[in-house]
Amino acid sequence: HDYCSTSPVELRSVCTGSYTWCAICGKPLHYFSEGGTVHWFEEGICLVCGVPEYLEYAIHPTACTVTITGFDGSVAEVVIPDTIEGFPVTYIDFQAFAYDEGLEKVTIGNNVTTIDSGAFRGCTNLKEVVLGNQVESIRGSAFQDCVALTTICLPDSVKSIQSAAFRDCDVLVSVTGGKFLESISASAFYDCDSLLGFVGGENLKEIGKYAFYDCDSLLS
Repeated sequence: HDYCSTSPVELRSVCTGSYTWCAICGKPLHYFSEGGTVHWFEEGICLVCGVPEYLEYAIHPTACTVTITGFDGSVAEVVIPDTIEGFPVTYIDFQAFAYDEGLEKVTIGNNVTTIDSGAFRGCTNLKEVVLGNQVESIRGSAFQDCVALTTICLPDSVKSIQSAAFRDCDVLVSVTGGKFLESISASAFYDCDSLLGFVGGENLKEIGKYAFYDCDSLLS
């Protein structure tokens, strides 16, 4: 910013430290190492740490990890980043996106290991989910009542699909991947009446009661 380098500046706290900001153009000029909490958003993305403006999150300083806790519903396509403020995003919290009818696609970052109960429950227009390659657990009712969801490709990292995780996903046609999947809990795919096939690996040890109940189209 040579064109405004002599302009008045102010010190502001931001997500990964502190900057001096140009009072004319509003751009940061110099970085300082102190901690801070305010993001600098441009077109919905923080130019300092990369977090999307539409996500709510919590940093766990002891574990040095981030949990996605909520969503403001302002966009139809969500990308959950690998990191926020330099910390890995490892967890999507209980009902973080639940019942958002505007959500159509979600891409989950490669550090997420757990999708908690009801995280996307009732997202009735959610058509596409791209799971990151470190997801280990899809907890109860995580995608229940996602009635527009058509396919799921499980990464090989997934070990468990818990109770009712995909229950009542009426147009879910196929579930693939999951080479090291170990357990499918009760009612996991209950009433997925469009489901044609499910491909699981040789490590699958447990299929709970009613896991595929009323899957009338299931062929294999």
